[in-house]
Amino acid sequence: MIDRLECLTIEISNPHSRPFLVSNWCKPPNSPPDLFNGFENLIGKIDGSNRELQLVGDKNTNLLSGVADSNSSKLINVCEIFGLSQLITEPTRVTAHSQSLTDLCVTNIPQTK
Repeated sequence: MIDRLECLTIEISNPHSRPFLVSNWCKPPNSPPDLFNGFENLIGKIDGSNRELQLVGDKNTNLLSGVADSNSSKLINVCEIFGLSQLITEPTRVTAHSQSLTDLCVTNIPQTK
């Protein structure tokens, strides 16, 4: 399932600091809901490695409060399971008729929660 994700993860190492991961995952529009299972597997592997993570990307899943659907519920659930915090709280796409929060910036770093 992980091999179906459009994802790139790199490890950044700086002298005198602990390495951390930066990952970008883009969920294509109208992709099957089971794609979140691959995302959950990826996050599980990262969580098992005990590394800090910054994950960004367009999930094509609206995370604004009060707009929950099965995709947003699944994404929120994965974040809760692994202790990830969404850092973006305002709409990232605003039109004359709608607004949505589809861009994700989540982390497992406690200082930014």
